[in-house]
Amino acid sequence: MGEPHPAAGSDPPVDVTFSIEKPGRFELTVKGSRFIGFAARAASAEAAEQWAGSISREYRDATHCCWAWRVGAGDRSRFRTNDAGEPSGTAGRPILEAIDRRTLSDTVCAVVRYFGGRKLGTGGLARAYGECAGGTLDAAGRIGRFIEASFSVRFGAEWTGRVMAVIRRHQARVENRGFQSETEISVRVRAGRAEAFTADLTDATSGKAVILRLDAADGDR
Repeated sequence: MGEPHPAAGSDPPVDVTFSIEKPGRFELTVKGSRFIGFAARAASAEAAEQWAGSISREYRDATHCCWAWRVGAGDRSRFRTNDAGEPSGTAGRPILEAIDRRTLSDTVCAVVRYFGGRKLGTGGLARAYGECAGGTLDAAGRIGRFIEASFSVRFGAEWTGRVMAVIRRHQARVENRGFQSETEISVRVRAGRAEAFTADLTDATSGKAVILRLDAADGDR
C-alpha cells in the first residue's frame, strides 16, 4: 500500500496522517541567544519522552531544553509540552503549535537555548521557540501514511478465489493465514475503505464469510 500524496491545496483524506520524513535540525540566533532545534519521529509517548530526554542529556550545558510531542491520530492523539524553566507557555506550547500547524503526528521536537545575555520577553521567547521549531520541522520534511483497519476473515475453501479478488481490489494486505476446516486470514486495509471492503466480502461470499474487525492502527512507516 503506497504512501498518499494529496494534491497541493486539497484537504487530505480522513484516513491519512502525516509525520516528518527524516530527522531535522535548525539553528536561530535572536539577540545573542542561540536556539538549536531537533526533530524526530516517535511512534509512542514513551519513545518521544526518551528521545527528548536524550537531547536534554546531550545538551546539558544549555540554559534550557524545551520540547513538545504529538503521537497518534484522531481520538488516539496525545501530546505533551515542556517549558523546561522558561516562563509558562513561552516554549513548549509554541513548539507544539509548530507541529500542529503542519498537521504532524508521531513527531517530537526539542529546542535548546543558550542564553545570550539579553532578555527577549515572553512574546519574544514564544516567537523564537516557534520559529526555530518551524524551521526544524520544515527541514525534516513531511510524509503521509494511511491509517489502516485490521480484520480477521474466516471462510470455506470454496470462497478463496472470491475473497482474494476482493482483497486485491481494495489493495489490502494479508498478514497471517491459517488452514484448518476453514481458512482464516488476518487482513489490513486502508481505514477509509473498511466499510466497502467488508460489504464486498459479504457479497462475494453470499454472507458466508465471518468478518471480525480487530482494531484500527497506523499504516506502514
